[in-house]
Amino acid sequence: MALKMKLGNLSMLLKKGIWSFDKVYCGLGVFVTELKNVRDDDEITIFKSVGAAYYDIVVAKGVYQKAKQQGFGIEINI
Repeated sequence: MALKMKLGNLSMLLKKGIWSFDKVYCGLGVFVTELKNVRDDDEITIFKSVGAAYYDIVVAKGVYQKAKQQGFGIEINI
């Protein structure tokens, strides 16, 4: 899976056995484009950035727009 290419801070969780790639249900592209119901309310969705800030902003904007369009999420003021 392409996620294995860059681990960053996930490597510590892998070494300690807290997290593994077996827990990955799908990549962000599948999640966003196919609107997969990939988790229950007690589970967590993680986005692992590849480290390019401009790419992260574009992805975040796309995810936000899709979520807003579909009525997902909770809007908070920060």
